[in-house]
Amino acid sequence: MKNRIIVSRFGLIALMSLSLFTATAFAGNAPSATPVVVTNTAANPVPVAVQKTQFYQATQNVNCINSDHADFTFSVPSGKTLVVHNLNVFGGSWNPTDTFGVYIYADNGSTSSLGFSMQPVGGYFGWTNGWALNQQIQMSATQTVQGRIGRGSNNYALACPFFVTISGELM
Repeated sequence: MKNRIIVSRFGLIALMSLSLFTATAFAGNAPSATPVVVTNTAANPVPVAVQKTQFYQATQNVNCINSDHADFTFSVPSGKTLVVHNLNVFGGSWNPTDTFGVYIYADNGSTSSLGFSMQPVGGYFGWTNGWALNQQIQMSATQTVQGRIGRGSNNYALACPFFVTISGELM
């Protein structure tokens, strides 16, 4: 029985020694930290922060003086994308036979073009004809948002002033 106790103690001491040796032998061999270099090029950009969208709204006054149309152009800030959500047009003329429509396009018409009929809203600001459009749209532009307000009649009035507003988000 004594021999068994000695063998058991010897086995226990040997096991503890092996555990201690293993723990200390590999403790100093942890890999060292190495710097990581990330190249952020324009061709393959690595996002470094989440950018919030910016609300955008702009208005222009246009007029079709002795003409059948009035053009408008909104420029998109460099390096941004403008997502237009709303197009609002309001104006009129002094010619009772006038009718109006508007179309809008992004980036010189290369991506999309939308056309709408304007609705009469009666006389306003002394105009014989008042016209309006409030249209929700989804249009993306990286350079410009352009459009034209067209007059349907050939009897050109002296003027047809319009206010054009676009709103959306810059990303």
